[in-house]
Amino acid sequence: MKSLKWSALALLAGTVGCGVPEGEEVEPVELGEQQGEIARGTAVPDGTYPWAVSLHMSSATSTANTLCSGSHVAPGWVLTAQHCFDHNLDGVIAASELSATEVWASMDRTRISDTSRGQVIQGAQVFLNNTNDLALLRLATPSYAPIVQLATAIPAVNAAVTPAGWGYVDNSGTLPDNMQQGQFRVTGSNALDLLYTNVNTEEMCGGDSGGPVFTQVGGVVQVVAAHTNSPGGCGVSTGNAIGSRVDVALPWIRSIIPAAFGFVWADQPSAATSYTPSTSYSFNSTGGANTITRLGVGYYRVDMAGLGESSGNVQVTAYGGTSNRCKSAGWGPSGTTQSVYVRCFTQAGAAVDSYFVAQYYRAGAGNPQQGAYLWANQPTTASYTPSRYYSYNSKGGTNTVTRSAVGVYQASLPGFTAIGGNVQVTAYGSTADHCKVAGWGTSTVSVRCFDTAGNPVDTYWNLRYTDKHVANSGQAGAYAWLSDAVSASSTPSTWYQWHSLGSTVTATRSGTGTYALTIPGIASYNKTSALVTAYGSTNAFCNVTSWHTASSGGTQVNVQCRDAAGALTDSLFTMSYITNL
Repeated sequence: MKSLKWSALALLAGTVGCGVPEGEEVEPVELGEQQGEIARGTAVPDGTYPWAVSLHMSSATSTANTLCSGSHVAPGWVLTAQHCFDHNLDGVIAASELSATEVWASMDRTRISDTSRGQVIQGAQVFLNNTNDLALLRLATPSYAPIVQLATAIPAVNAAVTPAGWGYVDNSGTLPDNMQQGQFRVTGSNALDLLYTNVNTEEMCGGDSGGPVFTQVGGVVQVVAAHTNSPGGCGVSTGNAIGSRVDVALPWIRSIIPAAFGFVWADQPSAATSYTPSTSYSFNSTGGANTITRLGVGYYRVDMAGLGESSGNVQVTAYGGTSNRCKSAGWGPSGTTQSVYVRCFTQAGAAVDSYFVAQYYRAGAGNPQQGAYLWANQPTTASYTPSRYYSYNSKGGTNTVTRSAVGVYQASLPGFTAIGGNVQVTAYGSTADHCKVAGWGTSTVSVRCFDTAGNPVDTYWNLRYTDKHVANSGQAGAYAWLSDAVSASSTPSTWYQWHSLGSTVTATRSGTGTYALTIPGIASYNKTSALVTAYGSTNAFCNVTSWHTASSGGTQVNVQCRDAAGALTDSLFTMSYITNL
């Protein structure tokens, strides 16, 4: 491949890269000064590493304007090197340097010239790390390329790492159309940098700056560093190449790109005017206001200020002791506001004003836990990749959906290996259909959907999977899968329950289809929310009837489950509880 030491622009300007170990000085090397045989890397197969990013200086992609490389680390965000924008690393992007809007990101496109796939999106804003040679580029419009997982630790000395990028392949300044990769091994590290050297004769070069240096374990890619400097420019060298460590920058990355989420409890189902729902059970991670507007009988719009974006996931559950059902009817931005639409129906399928709980969630960057969501938008297709704008996989895998029979689906979430987690499913659209979880394993989730009569039906649906978290990696909350639907008291499966304080969720059954889950140590008020989804292959459905302070302290979430006729029935279910405390 040839790698780099600086971005193409900085290299040609004779500007030194950064991330040099203390006490080691690296002088600028002009292209004409390179000596010896130039080693080339290996062309990356088309479609491989769809999260890798080529940064260039025009919306019309070509090798002529390649600037740097990078990694798609969250929807709409690229991680690259700071010196791609701030060449002298003084913390200021001068007029003579490149601003965010002068840079374009080409994603999900192994070959720059392949306009049949991928996206090219203009930059909107740059955030400089100023401690390490890292920068985050926020894109101007939504991106649908897969994201890549960020490592929480560096690999051991002598471990294999792979750098990749679109940097120069020779001393003449030739830039490749196809992304290149090389074989390197780790030689050491310091507080900010990872050091690695070529196994064969590859070497990094101009245009590879900011590109990913990654490992692969079990098919899961983890970016461990962003390349910043090479020992001899484009020449073959036995010295160390240098990359800015991702693990030490994770707190900064997460602070710039946190998970974005909001939730409401709709407590005025027949309100004639827009209202602000109870602040005890409403939250917006941006600090913006949440409001609810009734658009018609059983039809609502939830506005979450500051969360507007064409991405993310919505989950909805009806609330109260009725047989009503509520579902997602769409969501999208109105300026900077996220507008979430909800429809509610009686068990027989008539529109009805109803209490409900709605949650919106959009992934951030650097969550080390397993997490995924998708919008299943092709209900009659045998097998497909769902809309990538509304699909996320924390391991970088591409989520897919298959249909094996009417109303019977399976979501594949590649890359996940740990057993456990929690799944919530909500039907989507304007009909009275409803959907539920039918089972899940390490990387697959089964979903069943039914009409008002309880018959299987093909329909749209939303799915969200979390493991050891409920919103982001630091948010308080709990989840549980009720694994015993008939005992008077039970402890939900320890494989499929989690509590942010390490406590145990317990369950009681007070009557047919009537349950209570106790969550110790977490308050029931001050910005809390509870969701429930029925579990199994029958047409039973479940609702949250209430949540309040438990007699022993903590929170009690009450749930009722019903059959197709609306009668109470015993059923398994999954529950997720979140609090801002």
